[in-house]
Amino acid sequence: MDLIPFVELFPEQAMAETRTITTRGHPILPDDEYALVEAYCPDPACDCRRVMLNVLPRRQAGRGYLAAISFGFDRDEEMSGPFLDPLNPQSQYAEVFLDIVAKMLETDPAYVARLESHYRQVKQAVADPTHPVHQIVARIEAKDEERLERQRTRQSKKSKRKRRRRKRIKRNSGQNCTAEINSLIRQLVQSGGRPHPDLLVDILACGEAAVEPLIAIISDPEMYWDDAQIKPRRLPEYAMGLLGDLRAEAAIPILIELLGWQNMYETLEQVVDALARIGPAAVEPTKAVVLDRSLDWYPRALAAQALVAQVYMGMEGSETLLEFLQSLLLQGPVECSNDRIVYAQLAQDLADLQGMDAVETIRAAFQRDAIDRAYIDWPDAEAMCRNAAPDLLQRYTVNSLSDYRKFRR
Repeated sequence: MDLIPFVELFPEQAMAETRTITTRGHPILPDDEYALVEAYCPDPACDCRRVMLNVLPRRQAGRGYLAAISFGFDRDEEMSGPFLDPLNPQSQYAEVFLDIVAKMLETDPAYVARLESHYRQVKQAVADPTHPVHQIVARIEAKDEERLERQRTRQSKKSKRKRRRRKRIKRNSGQNCTAEINSLIRQLVQSGGRPHPDLLVDILACGEAAVEPLIAIISDPEMYWDDAQIKPRRLPEYAMGLLGDLRAEAAIPILIELLGWQNMYETLEQVVDALARIGPAAVEPTKAVVLDRSLDWYPRALAAQALVAQVYMGMEGSETLLEFLQSLLLQGPVECSNDRIVYAQLAQDLADLQGMDAVETIRAAFQRDAIDRAYIDWPDAEAMCRNAAPDLLQRYTVNSLSDYRKFRR
């Protein structure tokens, strides 16, 4: 059951007893008055002994809550808080509000007592079947159910449209399929850098028929720059993401070539992402990039990261690939300064991938002076192993369409 604001149940009392925070000249927060809108669980059978403090700005109330802070009255409990509730959206000011509210709760026992009193008041009211708040709770729950039903209806309509499109594309073959994908690619080119996710779904549904036109996009230098807007175009990035999701082996040669293009730094990470998703067929060409000393260190390091990502994803041959990456640090040639930079970047990637299992390999690389200490020194490398962040590699386990949907939201 969703939490209900105290002001909905006892409006007059809430207007008099809701705590506010006023800021003037704060280094981060805009000048305003912020209400700590209390919300409590209306389930009479639940004794969670918690309150949600939602920060609402007075001048810009239309923005909604800027922070949702959970606080438990039983201070010995592990999750007593206060903490930013992970199930609710948080603004860029949420951490600042958390610090302010935490100090307030720590130094103002009278305020904490008032919150706990409001909690008991709500629980006593919902436990009494004759109390007027039951009518209020029923109205709120009815509105919530109507809202959810509207969302389900919209989602159902979207799903039906997607299923119809996919069936239509699946029925197509030969010339019909070619006509379909050509139309979709034209829509992608005309989308202005923000194609709708449904368009990407339709292109993926075309399967092999989509590969050649997508390769044509990433092979055309004119696709990377918008002369009218005087800025880079994102179209090739979407094409690369789709090729990665399709595991299009035919795209490997052009993706490898792109790693060596000049003035491509903003797009190189998408190239690496596609190579990682394509899988084992991309391993040997990507290894060749890592070892190509005619290239700058940056494309070489990103190619190594694509190999690390394949190990993370557990692709076929991952154990052998990991041995290759470790051997680069242990005995890879050090013939120029760029080699040391590449190994420095690889050491950081392996630290994220393996944690403490990478310590000895990285230590040995430092001992043979194979790592540029200007990029990472041994104490920092050891700390990275102790605080490994494999989550940084998780993006390779989610298809580009999922990432794009998050971006659109």
